[in-house]
Amino acid sequence: MAASLLVVSPALANDGASPEAVGAAQNVLAQTPASEQVAADAIIAPVRGETADILIGGQSQPISALLPADGAGEVIAANGVGIGLPAEASTNPAEVTATDLVSYPAKTEHDTSVVVQSTTSSTRIHTVIPDAQASMEYTYAISDATPKLRTDGSVELVADVAQWTPDGQQTVSATTVGEIRAPWARDANGAVVATHYEIRGNAVVQVVQPSKDTAFPVVADPDFWWWTGTIVTCAAQVAALFVAWAKIPSVLAKATKIINASAKLKAAVNKLGGLKKAIDAARQFVANKSKLSAASQNAVKALAVYGVSMLSDLLGVGSCVAIIRGS
Repeated sequence: MAASLLVVSPALANDGASPEAVGAAQNVLAQTPASEQVAADAIIAPVRGETADILIGGQSQPISALLPADGAGEVIAANGVGIGLPAEASTNPAEVTATDLVSYPAKTEHDTSVVVQSTTSSTRIHTVIPDAQASMEYTYAISDATPKLRTDGSVELVADVAQWTPDGQQTVSATTVGEIRAPWARDANGAVVATHYEIRGNAVVQVVQPSKDTAFPVVADPDFWWWTGTIVTCAAQVAALFVAWAKIPSVLAKATKIINASAKLKAAVNKLGGLKKAIDAARQFVANKSKLSAASQNAVKALAVYGVSMLSDLLGVGSCVAIIRGS
């Protein structure tokens, strides 16, 4: 197998990120096949959140994902599905490059780097494999969805989605909430490297199979696409809940009991004028939070943090919660 070469472009070397982070990002840009390249204007700029985590979007664009501050965390999509970054890649904390890629540079020269590129509806989690000593399997643990391998090598992500009917019945159906497109991998010379997915438990494992002629580093890419968790989905869930409101007194009684058991959740609901107004404020926050006062925005955020199970599982407005928590 050929020797490793980490490419650092002079155009990217002075963007404030470390040379290792920039080099990994440049490898991804250089080795992505033409058929898989994303137009520069389609890439959503990452923004540091109030914590060290990184928002994809959040200024003039809708939030599509929340990236962890380090490689031990998970990517959370706007629809609430979580994808753990691969534990096989031993990385340093996230750095944002001038090309709007989020790079988790390798700790040592034989460790694998992770580079994330996002659009409004997808997140690519690239691994940059430095040499033959590195792992050739990368595990992506999936939360809040079940991965199902398709015959074409792609993966369907399925989750139980609740919806209220006008007569106060809650239906739950298995719904496709996203997919992982068939994997690809390329070596430093642009040659195809064999790769495929395997499902192990609730994780998707990308297996990379270099040959004796493979030139390192190798870039491998799972491409995650989201179907739900949009502003429209949030509005629809709230509308269905409000139509059924008068028919679900026992559900609302359970919600009230949960609220009264948590001082912080109760304070947030009271600040917003009660449960129904609080849920409508959550819908408004997702649609256009600038129409809410700063105090109301903070109360909605607290509602999404302390009432996540109540809102998602009991009341069925999980899309709103996912978007709020991502903000």
